[in-house]
Amino acid sequence: MNDRIADVPADETLDGQNVCTESAEDTEGLTRQEIRRNMTCCITLDAIFAGGYQDMMVAMQPLLVYLGASNTKIGALTGLMWLMWPGLILSPWISKKFPIKKWLFYGTNAVNLAPIGIAGMVIVLSHYLHIPNPRLLLYVSIALVAYNFFGGFVTVPMQEYTAAVIPMSIRGRFSGLSAGIGNLFSLAALAVSGWVLVHFQKPMSFGYLFLMSWFICQAGFTFALFAVEKPKKLESQPSPWSREMVKAAWNDKPWTRLLLVSSLNSIFYGQTLGFAAIYSYKVLHMSMANSAGYTAVRLIVGILFATWAGFLIDKYGAKRIIPLWWFGPGIAMIIVLKWPTPFGMYLAWLLWAVWQSLWATAQQVAFWSLPKPENRTGHYTLQVMVGAASGSIGLVFAGFLCDKLGYHTVFVINLIASFFFIPVTFWAAKALKAPGEQKT
Repeated sequence: MNDRIADVPADETLDGQNVCTESAEDTEGLTRQEIRRNMTCCITLDAIFAGGYQDMMVAMQPLLVYLGASNTKIGALTGLMWLMWPGLILSPWISKKFPIKKWLFYGTNAVNLAPIGIAGMVIVLSHYLHIPNPRLLLYVSIALVAYNFFGGFVTVPMQEYTAAVIPMSIRGRFSGLSAGIGNLFSLAALAVSGWVLVHFQKPMSFGYLFLMSWFICQAGFTFALFAVEKPKKLESQPSPWSREMVKAAWNDKPWTRLLLVSSLNSIFYGQTLGFAAIYSYKVLHMSMANSAGYTAVRLIVGILFATWAGFLIDKYGAKRIIPLWWFGPGIAMIIVLKWPTPFGMYLAWLLWAVWQSLWATAQQVAFWSLPKPENRTGHYTLQVMVGAASGSIGLVFAGFLCDKLGYHTVFVINLIASFFFIPVTFWAAKALKAPGEQKT
């Protein structure tokens, strides 16, 4: 049998497993050995990045609270994803110049991560230069603005790169393995982060974590260069920001429905649990070191559940997983409202982590798989733009409401909203295809 998966007909099998032509088309010319190499490179990249990114996430909210930022400011500073729009608008033209996406992916990430390294140095030096907290908050804000702005040039190449080197038929397993192994790396990083927060003086400890994040993430992205990626011959790719590009996305009903559900999740629920953590610091007077504890719960669940979730998605498809959306937000909010205690907070994070491992992975696999190769750039650009806007709106909206209405009222609003969205998720999933129904 020919060693190239692209040459296997739709009805044949490869090593006893069904092979679909969509995966063959998505990775045309790649051998089984090259696909195994790509899986290794991409999973290693994701795992190392997860560990580095974890350092920054552990530091972020406690740093902003330490510097005296209000909930509204925290929401605004962590909701700067809208600044990605200029890069996203330009991405279709830039991406078209790079038939091989990994070089663009690596270069844009290097620029994107630079503000995090600079912010880390400034935070560490602030202790010796006696920079007051209000001014340091301004410097951190500038770094976050730059980080989010340059992030707009990264996301589309990342999506295109992943779709080009990982076949459709194993993307669920890839996502699950990446999440599971990434959570192991993140757990190790979390242990180090927790030790740094306890043993170093603030705000220097936050600066060390930012510097660690910058170095580790940049090292991880180097593995993207070792994957095998071959240019794809496209029959008719719409011009960037042409009517054809927008029309192709609008007419893709499964994709537009999924995008709507994803956006609603970001606006009404996706950001609220972060403010539940702030609620535990400010209202329940729990130590900021619990930032590491919450993350540990999420990571342990991910280690135990994510890989299995990936295989489950490959077997049953996103169509059957996405209607489970209500499980996470609904029950987590009930627990936070019913048991406003440390036990209740950790239990809510536990359920959220289970939901995140399954539902968010299914959503991402569907987004990777739905566009035709010639429509990937347009679909991914619009997806990330809408996602950045909805995420920013959700963070600013949640922070503003927490300041004006109080945490308890906002949690009640989210609980009610989560159950109203149940029929919306079933409507979105109805348009998707089960694995055996996919045109491949």
